[in-house]
Amino acid sequence: MEKIPILDIIQYIKTSLYIIIQMKLKEEIEKYNKNKSKNIFDEIIAKDYETLLRKEEAEIRQHICVEHQFKLHSEYLEQKIMEFEEDNIMLSKKLVSKLYHEIII
Repeated sequence: MEKIPILDIIQYIKTSLYIIIQMKLKEEIEKYNKNKSKNIFDEIIAKDYETLLRKEEAEIRQHICVEHQFKLHSEYLEQKIMEFEEDNIMLSKKLVSKLYHEIII
C-alpha cells in the first residue's frame, strides 16, 4: 500500500464511493417506483370500490323507492276493498229489504 500513490488510493476510494452511491440510488429509485406503482394501484382499487359503493347505494335507493310505491299502491287497494265491502253491505241490505217487501206484499 505504501507503494501505491495517494492519488490512486483517493481515486479508488472515489470510484468505490461512486459505485456504492449508484447502487443505493438504484435501490431507492426501485423502492420509490414500487411504492408509487402500489399507490397508483391502491388509488385505482379505491376508485373502483367507490364506484361500486355508489352503484350499490343507487340500487338501494331505487329499491326503497319501489317499496314506497308498493306501499302506497297497497294502501290504495285496501281503501278500494273497504269501499267495495261497504257497497256490498249496503247492496245486501237493499236486497234483503226488497225481498222482505216482496214477501210481505
